[in-house]
Amino acid sequence: MYWEEKTKYIGEIIENRKEVIIFKANDNIPKILSINPSCGCTMPIYNKSEKELVVKFKAGEIPKHLNSDSYITSKKINIYYDNGNMDQLLFKCTIIKK
Repeated sequence: MYWEEKTKYIGEIIENRKEVIIFKANDNIPKILSINPSCGCTMPIYNKSEKELVVKFKAGEIPKHLNSDSYITSKKINIYYDNGNMDQLLFKCTIIKK
């Protein structure tokens, strides 16, 4: 396993706010070839010297068709390594109204 945690629940986020999520890598992590988020609202940047993936996330508005003051969402990040392996990191949060 290359990451201390593969799944994180980051709690409640007010709609249209930004959040930073950090995934810590273990010392045995191979060279990363590519990092692919599942959504444009998620921007991952790997800091090789700190061995951490810093993910900037912007929560959108709650979709009107949900007719709710909150909803749970999850975002995936696929990481591909030079040894042919792949990991999928996931974070979940609850988006709430302002």
